[in-house]
Amino acid sequence: MFGLAPLIAGMLNGLGGSTNDTRVEESVSATPIEIYGPRNLRGVLRAVLAGTYTHLLGRYVVHELHFPGDTAPAYETRELHPNENPGRDIQQTSPGLWDSFIIENDVIVSAGEIIHSIPSLGFVVQEQPLPGKLTRDLVTLYNDKIKTHSLPRNTLSLIQNGETITLPTGEQLHPPPPRTGRKIVILGDTSDPSKLIPLSQNAQVVIHEATNAYIPDLDAGMSFVSVEERTISRGHSTPQMAGKFAAACHAKMLLLNHFSARYRDDGEPLNGKNGHLKEGHETGVMAEIRDLAKTQFEGTVVCARDLWTWEISGKA
Repeated sequence: MFGLAPLIAGMLNGLGGSTNDTRVEESVSATPIEIYGPRNLRGVLRAVLAGTYTHLLGRYVVHELHFPGDTAPAYETRELHPNENPGRDIQQTSPGLWDSFIIENDVIVSAGEIIHSIPSLGFVVQEQPLPGKLTRDLVTLYNDKIKTHSLPRNTLSLIQNGETITLPTGEQLHPPPPRTGRKIVILGDTSDPSKLIPLSQNAQVVIHEATNAYIPDLDAGMSFVSVEERTISRGHSTPQMAGKFAAACHAKMLLLNHFSARYRDDGEPLNGKNGHLKEGHETGVMAEIRDLAKTQFEGTVVCARDLWTWEISGKA
């Protein structure tokens, strides 16, 4: 929330205090940046952008996901920012869930309530089904039939992209069945994201916080139970809690983040290619945190590092 207004200003070339640039008016017809978040987000952006006299070269729109009983805060004005388009108020589709509030050609996005010290959200990004792949035998068979009937050269590509081709004989060349798209679960701070389990099944990646962990060398005089109780009381999770959630989702990979600053990993990591994360790169305390999660989850577990990336395979 604190960084969103500067990010929007950077993306839309914010002009600071300038008021006489004619390009501001020209931005009215621009395709807007769409922002999704909880109630109050519109008011926060309006207040920051107006209070800093930020003029944008572009448009934005805020769609708010409303919790039951949400009311507008006293400071919020209904007056749009000069660069703001009206957004949607999105209501829950079932208790605790906003199912499929974005449906586009490439992705479906859903959200759910997650337990924290303040109202919080987790998101599920589901890739739409992908075209299947023709086997080598089918390619050979279809090419023979395409040549026999003198069909256009792009016929095989049309089949690969989902079209059924009917031959002059009436025989049909069917495309391969579609492949299930990839799924990513992105959670904010939470001690319990269980409402999202039904929408998170078979995710390729679950991104889950692991704020505190019981590390005996660092937690003298405490126990695993006391560390977990303290963590939950503050709305956060341990690696084991993250592992249990990933296991309940039948996920393939768990990416841990949001570690307490008390966990310093001074070991030299194994650097993945081009700055990508590499499974098993953790050393020292991060290796201990990873192994705690693995007591509850059999898939891949990686402890994230700032500015590193993880490439999600195209295989569903």
